[in-house]
Amino acid sequence: SLLSRFRLEPAKRNLYKVFPADLSPEELRFAELLDTSPDVVWWHRNSVRKPDSVGLFRWSSGVGFFPDFVVAVKDRKVGGGVALVELKGIHLQQYDKEKAGAIHAEYGRVFMVGIGSKDRQEQRLFRLSEGQLVDDGLFEVGRLRYD
Repeated sequence: SLLSRFRLEPAKRNLYKVFPADLSPEELRFAELLDTSPDVVWWHRNSVRKPDSVGLFRWSSGVGFFPDFVVAVKDRKVGGGVALVELKGIHLQQYDKEKAGAIHAEYGRVFMVGIGSKDRQEQRLFRLSEGQLVDDGLFEVGRLRYD
């Protein structure tokens, strides 16, 4: 059973059928995109440092990295169909660029998604290339199929 002190908005594809109350505006926008995509089987907002959290622990001397979203994607061959997504604001993208190269032992690559620039509010996919974070184009849920 899921309990909340707040009224939670219903969500079609969220694992618990609601949008979590603690999403930032950027996370809510992303969650709404996941919730309306026919490519998503289910999605979940990954908690930080909880017993059921998905984490990568070969990171910064063993400090856990907990990607923001766990998403089951139709026709994804890696990780039993599950993809991990980390959202980053413009101010943190270069600081956390190594996270764009993170690979989970079971689920594969961690996808980094963020706003391309202050002028362009569209969500972009980023990847690590030769130590630099590069814009890999417009984010579309279908791109989560491919590692």
